[in-house]
Amino acid sequence: MTDQNTDDTDTTVIPATGGTPGTDATGDPTGTHPMKPSRKRIVAAAVAVVLVLAGMGGGIALWRHQQAVEREALELAQARTRCAKTADARRLAQNEWQALVDGDAAAMAKTDKASVKDTGTLDKLGKELDAKAPAVTACTGGMASQVDAKTRHVSGETAWYRRHTASLTKAVKAVETSILDKTVADGQALLTSSEGKVADEATRTALRQAVDKRDATAIRQATGNVRASMKAKQVADEAAARAKAEAEAAAAAAAAQAQAQAQARRSSGTTTRRATGQSTTRRQSGTTGGNRTYTQPNNGSGSGSSSSTGNSSNSGTSSSSGGQSGCDSTGCWFGGTFYPSTVNPNCTPGHTGLCPIG
Repeated sequence: MTDQNTDDTDTTVIPATGGTPGTDATGDPTGTHPMKPSRKRIVAAAVAVVLVLAGMGGGIALWRHQQAVEREALELAQARTRCAKTADARRLAQNEWQALVDGDAAAMAKTDKASVKDTGTLDKLGKELDAKAPAVTACTGGMASQVDAKTRHVSGETAWYRRHTASLTKAVKAVETSILDKTVADGQALLTSSEGKVADEATRTALRQAVDKRDATAIRQATGNVRASMKAKQVADEAAARAKAEAEAAAAAAAAQAQAQAQARRSSGTTTRRATGQSTTRRQSGTTGGNRTYTQPNNGSGSGSSSSTGNSSNSGTSSSSGGQSGCDSTGCWFGGTFYPSTVNPNCTPGHTGLCPIG
């Protein structure tokens, strides 16, 4: 007889073969002892449990792997972000350094050594410009650790640009200061050398004020004005010197001319010639006599007289002026003309008659 209990477990009641009536062989009441599960069912249950546990382990492992992948991807993204920010900072530092190299530093490097007080500043600037910039590192890598290593390189490059920008700026300022020092020194030297040599003293006053203020622009402007004023005074002084020399030369020429004229007057002068005939008496007595006398006094006047014994007499006096006048044994000068002496036959000894003067 088969009964079904409340938990749906099938049991089989075996008729008693002995023992106490109403009980089975184990002594349990008949119909109350369940039958043990079969081996297959136990194995199946165990396999099912193992499969469940294995599935659960695989799922956990897969989950953990997925979590690791996601974590690594996140870390890589974060590393790349950090590297990108560092690269941006490097780019700014690089641009600032490059602008300085191409701008103020390049301009200062062209400064002539004669324009600076300390030429060593130009040498230092040249060394700074010769510095070699580092190679640019890219933010590449498939792992966060690789990208972080690149970030460290980029940070080093950023530091190089910032450091060299500072040192290059210092070198540029040193050259600028040296130029100003030279400008001030030159202005002071010009103040000293221009004293008393400018047409307008106000130009030197302006230069002195600019030098005291160390104002390079004002010094350059005032220097130009002082030099122009010095040139103006030089031109004026040269013109005055020429005028003075010309006046002195004219005065000397006039004096020389006056002296020459005076000398000429002393040499030729104005001569007054006077010829005086005392009296001449001519008598026809058969005896004649005559004499002729010429004298040349120091004042350039001449006189002559002649006398003769006869029935007639003649006297006369004459004078002339102009040119050299006078007589000697060879002849006479009258009005600048020389008349040589000749023998008058009428005045020979034994001759009777007139014997003219001359």
